[in-house]
Amino acid sequence: DNLQPDIIFLTGDYVKWKGNYKSALIFLSQLKAKTGIWGVLGDYDYSRSRISCLFCHMEGSGEFTGIHRVHFLRNSSERVNLPQGTICISGIEKDEEESTLPLTRLQFLRSQEPAIILSHNPLMFNSFHKDQNVFILAGDTHGGQIPLPSLFLKIIGYEKNASYSQGFFKNGKAKMFVSRGIGTSHFPIRLFRKPEIVVLHFKDT
Repeated sequence: DNLQPDIIFLTGDYVKWKGNYKSALIFLSQLKAKTGIWGVLGDYDYSRSRISCLFCHMEGSGEFTGIHRVHFLRNSSERVNLPQGTICISGIEKDEEESTLPLTRLQFLRSQEPAIILSHNPLMFNSFHKDQNVFILAGDTHGGQIPLPSLFLKIIGYEKNASYSQGFFKNGKAKMFVSRGIGTSHFPIRLFRKPEIVVLHFKDT
């Protein structure tokens, strides 16, 4: 409440693996922002696939849930009117096995207008060209939880942690920020990777 954000962006993993969805929904219901809240789902949010849709829909119904105010973007976009102008907010879901996203699923991002992209997996950054004016917000890595050599992380299959563990990345016009978030993954420990809630200030250019 003290932050009083204009917009809240969420990048997934609101529950632990096969965790308690009810607690997550209560947490989401308590979030407030002046303009709105947009988010994507993470891989852990699908760990109980039969009820994962409760993040978006009411139980036993195709109607959108009224439990929280989050606009979940599932390979979709919304244009949001701000005092400074209109901005495109897009959410992309990506399979863990994909190193890049097929271009056929990026059709809604082909315009030249600036866009904020929400992606759980930071490897999404590899799908964008350096001339695309996009700003990606991602998570998933938890900052790596424990600092390990990049080569070792690649060998054990953690490419996302090796390349995009945390912080700001830039390739031409394409930019990305990877948040450490507040949780952990399979190993409930963090070392030199403090949990964080990131506050970003956007300026007119």
